[in-house]
Amino acid sequence: MGRVLWMLCSTVGLAVFGVFVYATLYIWFRHRKYAHIPGPKRGSFFLGNVPEMQKAFSTGGSFVQKLLDWGLENGNTYVIFILQKELVVALNPEAVKELLVTGNFPKSKQDYESFQNVYGARFLGKGLVSDYDHGHWSPRRAIMNPAFSRSLLMPMMGEFNSSADRLMESLATVADGKTTISILGKLHRFALDVIGKVAYGMDIDSLHDDKNPFPSAVDKTFEGFREATRYPIERMIPFLRREFKQEVRDACTLLRKVAVEKIEERRRALENDENSPEDILSYMIKAHEATDKKNYDVIEDDFITFFVAGQETTANSLGFVLMELGRHPEIFQKLRDEVDATLGDRSHIKYSDLNDLKYLDHVLKESLRMYPPAGVTFREIDRDGYELNGYGLPRGTHTAVSTYATSRHPDFVADPLRFDPERFADESTRPSAYVTFPFVLGPRNCIGQNFARMESKVLLAKFVQRFDFELDPNQSFDIEETTTLRPKGGTKATLKLRS
Repeated sequence: MGRVLWMLCSTVGLAVFGVFVYATLYIWFRHRKYAHIPGPKRGSFFLGNVPEMQKAFSTGGSFVQKLLDWGLENGNTYVIFILQKELVVALNPEAVKELLVTGNFPKSKQDYESFQNVYGARFLGKGLVSDYDHGHWSPRRAIMNPAFSRSLLMPMMGEFNSSADRLMESLATVADGKTTISILGKLHRFALDVIGKVAYGMDIDSLHDDKNPFPSAVDKTFEGFREATRYPIERMIPFLRREFKQEVRDACTLLRKVAVEKIEERRRALENDENSPEDILSYMIKAHEATDKKNYDVIEDDFITFFVAGQETTANSLGFVLMELGRHPEIFQKLRDEVDATLGDRSHIKYSDLNDLKYLDHVLKESLRMYPPAGVTFREIDRDGYELNGYGLPRGTHTAVSTYATSRHPDFVADPLRFDPERFADESTRPSAYVTFPFVLGPRNCIGQNFARMESKVLLAKFVQRFDFELDPNQSFDIEETTTLRPKGGTKATLKLRS
């Protein structure tokens, strides 16, 4: 018996030792494969640069800021390792253009698979953001493009106005100059209500219903995604943070349940020739039936992707704008002068007004330059013999470009940490499209960018027209990184109705 036990232990030991040797040689080979590219010193042979990243996270730092810091230290092309996976980061505009536009490289499978499921629950699945299979993605995107065209969005100006007015009324109830509120929290509920109504015909009304489960479910899914990507080892051990992981799964389940109900309701209406709106949901159903009819998960993925990502990015962008306007009263006043000159006492904003609000447009663009909601995007090299900035990259190399890092890089933007909307007023000072690209570039750009711009302009114009505000003295000007970037502290302020 003892001899059998000894042989068994020896066999297991040899197997473990063999796996260790294989893993060590594999990682060494990957390090050697990219040794010709500069990069920061790895904190661990097995974990790569993960220790440095986790140290930054523990002190309130972000992945995108770390990418910029490493770029300033190592040059505009460098390599880092996340566990055994290489990530070649390119910050110069020429490389951005090549990776996103002219080279038309596919999204990185390994990076975008992480969006599809969170702790075992389907999150964004194979929606338009996370689908890395170009052949599967392309026909769906082509059919859905018209749903986000200006011609189809223009008739929605009435609902943009109505939803913004409801937010103004909600803010007016606490506009006493004394009560400190989180404007960001209100903006998230506003954006959720707008998308629900305009895109899907849903009356969510989370602004007036504090018990509405949607806002907390969306927050929980993004929190879960952030934790799962930041701490991959914890993600793989089931008994760690079991309660939190279950809360994330429950949030994903709730959002998918709503998606199924609304899709089936609209599909029945279309089949019965009922008077259904020509909105984004109708186009989603048409795209699904034309390209992927048997895979019901995909249309649910598209529904959830636009539902959660659309409201998250728009609300955060507006939160950053108000944060900067709060600490730059001279810019706020100049913006108000333009809004007054364009609208006068008129509260309803027409589509034609948006073109006249040029300074407002510059303010939004400058905020997106400094605080892009999605700060980094990933591509995979799908061909042999490719060179990026003079460095040969083998097929399968994972790459990243970061609009946050390029937009704040002193080589590409003058005085990059200064909030200056005027830099967008003149072509000679305007940052290149390959430096500032908050909606990404190329065929995989953000399908909802026109929607987001219109929604943001209407809301910001109405806010400036109606309120004075002061930021809370303790308001942070740092960023919080979930899946997207948020104003840390929630843009806390006191409001007053304008005299």
